[in-house]
Amino acid sequence: VVAPLAFHRVRDQDEKRELYRAIRAALEPGGLVVVGDLLIHPEGPERSQMLRDWYAHMARHGITAEEADGHFAQWAEEDFYVALVEELALIHAAGFPRPDCFWRDGGITVYGGFKD
Repeated sequence: VVAPLAFHRVRDQDEKRELYRAIRAALEPGGLVVVGDLLIHPEGPERSQMLRDWYAHMARHGITAEEADGHFAQWAEEDFYVALVEELALIHAAGFPRPDCFWRDGGITVYGGFKD
């Protein structure tokens, strides 16, 4: 199962854990869930650095800081970002024994797990 840029829309952690459980149930043994999404710490210096990087990326593509602020305000109403450690814990709680991060660049993260 491949889920690109989708799971940050699931706000409730219990609901997301159940989603991972349903995915695990649908997989054959050895099957893999791969999620590509944006994961950001809810606070702290890691969050600040990720946001600085995000603003810089947007600026390189012609988006002003004011426009970026507007995007972030809109996204805050519809998106729910968590830290990687929290996401891996949800996958583990859903029955994937060794969830892992496969690749990361700032907040953009590819992660998931194999079904035993």
